[in-house]
Amino acid sequence: MPTGAEARPRLGSGWAGARVALAVSVVRQRIAAAIGVELGADWREDVWAPETMLSTGTRPGRHKVYSVSVDRSGPTPPTARQRRPDGVGTHTALSVRFAYRLRADSQVDDYDAALDAEAAVIKGAMSTTGTDGPRVTWTQSTRQIAGDGTVYRGLVQIDAWHVMALD
Repeated sequence: MPTGAEARPRLGSGWAGARVALAVSVVRQRIAAAIGVELGADWREDVWAPETMLSTGTRPGRHKVYSVSVDRSGPTPPTARQRRPDGVGTHTALSVRFAYRLRADSQVDDYDAALDAEAAVIKGAMSTTGTDGPRVTWTQSTRQIAGDGTVYRGLVQIDAWHVMALD
């Protein structure tokens, strides 16, 4: 499996020229919207800051909520030439956090439903790849059971490659 520079999409003139320049906020918004469509109407994007969504003790028992946060962004490759009229190839790392309540009498079924939701998050994020969107890859997923075994907390990490305007 390729790692490091081999794993990143190359941002040659063909790749950059075929992409629309996108601000980091637009990348986050598009990915969040696509995930919402994939998860369905009974899920909602949390209104709280993404980093606090799954914090312990503040809002326990959240069910069918998700948030998309931007962890970091930078030019790719780091030594890339940056010209204002061309924009710059950008790598943006994002995290998608989500919560699913596990019922006491049906924890295994609910756990499986939460795993299905995780797959939908990945599928939704990946669906933004196209000629006018970022190129998205799934990096990893982690899971945690919290709240005395009643809340499934999922974390899906994704990478997005896009061109960011400098003008």
